[in-house]
Amino acid sequence: VVEHDEHAGRAVLEVTARGHAYAVRVEPVVGTRASDGWFDLPDGRTATIEVIGLPAGQDPASLVVRTWADDWGR
Repeated sequence: VVEHDEHAGRAVLEVTARGHAYAVRVEPVVGTRASDGWFDLPDGRTATIEVIGLPAGQDPASLVVRTWADDWGR
């Protein structure tokens, strides 16, 4: 988490790939929306994702970023 505005219900995340990451996304929390979802990220690259609509008291560090490999248990 690189930025968090609790009053606005907004957080900015940075995600860096270790290996090529397919279908990167932030797991949804009711009422939230991510600026990007389901994208590929080459090894070593970093993406910045803005999440809006976080409920009051939601710790943005609890947000989960997943990839296609997570869905297949790797």
